[in-house]
Amino acid sequence: MVPVGLRCCLGQRMVLLRPDASLINGRFLLMALQSPAVQRQIMMHEGTGSTVSNLRIPALKALKISLPSQQEQFAVAELLGALDDKIELNRRTSETLEAMACGKLDEWEQEALIAPADWESIPLGQCGVWLSGGTPNRAVTRYWGGGIPWISAKSLKNFVVSDSEERVTQEGAENGTRVVPERSVVFVVRGMSLADEFRVGVTSSVVTINQDVKAIIPSHRVSGPLIGYALRRASRDVLRLADEASHGTKRLETERVKRVPVLVPLRTHRQRDIDLLDLLFRRQVVCQSENKSLAALRETLLPRLLTGELHIRDAEREVALAT
Repeated sequence: MVPVGLRCCLGQRMVLLRPDASLINGRFLLMALQSPAVQRQIMMHEGTGSTVSNLRIPALKALKISLPSQQEQFAVAELLGALDDKIELNRRTSETLEAMACGKLDEWEQEALIAPADWESIPLGQCGVWLSGGTPNRAVTRYWGGGIPWISAKSLKNFVVSDSEERVTQEGAENGTRVVPERSVVFVVRGMSLADEFRVGVTSSVVTINQDVKAIIPSHRVSGPLIGYALRRASRDVLRLADEASHGTKRLETERVKRVPVLVPLRTHRQRDIDLLDLLFRRQVVCQSENKSLAALRETLLPRLLTGELHIRDAEREVALAT
């Protein structure tokens, strides 16, 4: 959905849907299109092209949406929109916290030029224990569907790493992959995302990783957030180390990445700066945790409100209790 007054150009695989304001609230329409009932209709009408699935305009026009009064539409859009706004605020706050951490590392670099004896540049390979991941046998059902997140290049999207669509059991974690403890660093070393993005994060819970991801369990001299922020700050330099594997995908050769430097203060009075990085990371964890709860609440309320199962006043009470 494009904000009112904002001009944009549509690609050939996009369609503009301009709601009739006399019949339907635009934000309510957006939420209705995201509802499970309408998504099921879309899946039924989805066609298959030569290479990608497609949804034709006649199928879009045939979608059926429950339409309450405009007053009810506005109330639903306002309530769920407030949750969306809070989620977006938390996302931006997390980005700001990360920028603050990288800014602190910029200060370190300048101070190291003035007083080099107070600092040490440690190769990434010496910052902790390195782990390689893997994939448990998918034919063994008892390995999958457990409570331990299994992180892949696809699921590594946030700096705070806590969850994944795919999960393994404890038995699965012990057969074919590696267990990565909390506050470790994980990053993608193989995949097409390396063409323009270096995905790196710090775990806020115990996870496992697949073969496209490496993990570093930090040593006592450095913390996970310090390494993670340093790699995020150096992401462009790391991407330049990527080359192509024989099958055409991008990869980061381990020995090259291990030479990436991480600046660490030597004097104990700089401990407050390391503590600050840890504090910024903990605040990012809080933002992500809140967003996970808010998104779950939104997904619970959305279909019930759109079908009339839940009245807006009852939904407001649920939101008030949850937030």
